[in-house]
Amino acid sequence: MKKLLCAVIIIAMMFAACACAQTADPIVPEITDEDLYAVEVEEDHWPVIEGTAAFLPYYTAAAARMLDTGEAEASRSVLCTLSDLAYSDLISGSADLIFCFLPNEQQVRLADAEGVTLACYPVLNEAFVFFVTPDNPVDSLTAQQLRDVYTGAVKDWSELGGKEGPIVPFYRPEGFSDFAGLTVFVADSASLVPAPVQTKEGSMGESAEVAANFDGSAGAIGCGYLSAVLQQYKDTDLKILAVDGCEASAANIQSGAYPFISQACAVIRGGEEESPAGQLAQWCAWPLGQALASEKGYVPNMEVDATYVEEVLSDREGRTPEGGWAEENASAGGAGPEDNRLQPDLTILTDTDVLYADCLTVRGLKDKKIEDAVNGKIRSLVESFCAGDYLPDAQGIRTALDRGLKSGNCVYKYVHTQMTANSGNVLSVAVVCRSRFAPPGTEKTSSAGTSFTDCRTLNLDLNTGKEIPITAFVEGGADALSCLDGLTKQYLYENANEVYMDDGYSGHPEGLAETEVKITRFPGLAKDQKYYLDDKEHALFLVLDVNTPWAVTGYDYSCLPLIPGGQAAFDRFLSRESLFE
Repeated sequence: MKKLLCAVIIIAMMFAACACAQTADPIVPEITDEDLYAVEVEEDHWPVIEGTAAFLPYYTAAAARMLDTGEAEASRSVLCTLSDLAYSDLISGSADLIFCFLPNEQQVRLADAEGVTLACYPVLNEAFVFFVTPDNPVDSLTAQQLRDVYTGAVKDWSELGGKEGPIVPFYRPEGFSDFAGLTVFVADSASLVPAPVQTKEGSMGESAEVAANFDGSAGAIGCGYLSAVLQQYKDTDLKILAVDGCEASAANIQSGAYPFISQACAVIRGGEEESPAGQLAQWCAWPLGQALASEKGYVPNMEVDATYVEEVLSDREGRTPEGGWAEENASAGGAGPEDNRLQPDLTILTDTDVLYADCLTVRGLKDKKIEDAVNGKIRSLVESFCAGDYLPDAQGIRTALDRGLKSGNCVYKYVHTQMTANSGNVLSVAVVCRSRFAPPGTEKTSSAGTSFTDCRTLNLDLNTGKEIPITAFVEGGADALSCLDGLTKQYLYENANEVYMDDGYSGHPEGLAETEVKITRFPGLAKDQKYYLDDKEHALFLVLDVNTPWAVTGYDYSCLPLIPGGQAAFDRFLSRESLFE
């Protein structure tokens, strides 16, 4: 396909002024009928795509169109991260295409220092908005009034036509898009009044003050980019304020009438317009990509003649007039993977005052050698906990050992086996050991001492009886960790400054409920990361314990959910013939 180089906006020092504001009128490419067709990039040549969470639904859907698949499957092929990290990865060559706001001055300087030119294709228009509770009588503020509010010049709503009461301006800290937008459109960071904070208790007894989220109180005012605000507060009643009398409607955003508009772009390295990443970036700026933006609830950069697009697409084999994919290419959606026809049996091995242990045994595989191997792995894991020389590999054990704790100090052990997944020729088992040790030099009683909880998992391919490494659930070999890292970053971003309480999901291994975890800086997953599968949640859960240095978990352990393509994770191990009797 002929590429139109005039579609490119080369971002160099001309865009060094701001992080998120639109700094130049977009160059709209000339459109031909040929350009309306999707750019179908082969999976073998698929580029590394990253972007911020605010635009994840859009570029995931775009990837689905390119790969001719469902969005659940396409989500395995795109990463989600913070804007600074995305630009850094693009400049270093770790990413080929990113979806972010226009680069800020620091990002442009970084590119310039590395001899990289950033080519930005305008895709979405984003409104920076301010919001209050529905019962606040104020409907509109001027740009100057907003500056006065966020710099502290105006402190009471009665000065703005509202009810008497203090104004409480909320915003997230530096590094978040709403902070960058606030400093572009309202006031520089040094002039902003301090945002409300809240104290978060860590799992090791420490505490820290972090930025508080908009709390919905009578005096509260929040800010952020519209799509992110609607995602973050989708279950909260909010009133979006007009600015200078102009509402943040789709028409006002697209026309530029709303005063606070930023441009979201598909960004590649200059000179790579003919690469797969360049083709995708240009497709997003052309009518099909713009129509997709509207379909996903965003405001596209250009007006699109929907009728014309539908007429062109209706002639394309395998597509519907609405631009979706034919039914045979649709994602399986909420359908669960097929259950394995295994017959599990939980047998109590020991039940005394000092030890309880049960063990899972499965029956029903045609290949009895594999069945015996599977049961042998489970039994061996249970017996390792029951052994007299067992010491828990858990939080605080090093300190306890330094204080003289020995395996002989154990006064009670509870060992429980749980099957967490039994689908798609995959068996996932978690074995949890809760142990209690008497302090050295004291009488051994089951009611006193230090407690530890230890969890180990087995994830078995029933085709072979072998354990499945975490990377096997994502195609791409070495790139699989990058994909899983992206899913982890997405979860951490969406739960920033939150202490994750693992009590909202069913079916977790015993001992996980109400276990706190505090995430520190995320360096990436290791190939031997401990995990288990949950076929009811269609998810893969990372087990976070003392061996996960980037997560502080207290005396216990917790888990973090990832969704690597729904049932696709299980279906990769399906076979043509049934493995079961």
